[in-house]
Amino acid sequence: MRYSANEVVLFLEPYSVPAAAAFDLPGYSWMEHLAERGYDTWALDFRGFGRSSRPAAMDLPPQDNRPVIRSAESMVDLAAAIAHIRKLRHVDKITLVGWSYGSVIAGKYAAEKSNEVGKLVLLGAMHAFSLPAMTKPFENKDPSPRRQPRRPSGGWRERQRRWV
Repeated sequence: MRYSANEVVLFLEPYSVPAAAAFDLPGYSWMEHLAERGYDTWALDFRGFGRSSRPAAMDLPPQDNRPVIRSAESMVDLAAAIAHIRKLRHVDKITLVGWSYGSVIAGKYAAEKSNEVGKLVLLGAMHAFSLPAMTKPFENKDPSPRRQPRRPSGGWRERQRRWV
């Protein structure tokens, strides 16, 4: 079967959860839902997780090792998977769907290799785990009241009604 670039979708796992467990649940499968509509769906477990190969260092106690798998290794895994899929399906671009850690790698890959990514879907993208690291750059240096953002009046439900 021949697919267009828009019809080839690669799902990337959330951190330490196999892609099949995340996207291909029995009775509630996003992958199957798309496949039934003519899409070619794939799933990638990053090295060391899910059903992928596991480096020997991962069998040692964590306190005896520095982190074994980092984003650089995940980028290599993703590049290999995309190259394989593109060659097999004769497409220039594919769609990436990343959840949690998968969204970090998908976003990084799309930024660096936009010529290979047709569409990008990011679910629950991970961020810095230190809240001050996220907010400090945006702090208002001028504490005067005129410089403070105004909060909308009314509660959450009132604002929600305005959005709908």
